[in-house]
Amino acid sequence: LPALERDRHHEPPLVTVPLPLPAVVGAAVAVARLSLVVVELWLDAELLELSVLLGEVELSALLDALEALPA
Repeated sequence: LPALERDRHHEPPLVTVPLPLPAVVGAAVAVARLSLVVVELWLDAELLELSVLLGEVELSALLDALEALPA
């Protein structure tokens, strides 16, 4: 009886809509690619700054040391 259930709190039913998997994966890949491009551009800018600050020998030694680091 609705009159007796007046004091009870009722949550609305939860409705979920499944997301299309290819669209979600495609969006995630696009974001990852964009992130990699941003990181690459940032690294290029940093390398350019280093090349201005360091001489050719020092920069070459630094790059060799960075390549020798474990991934």
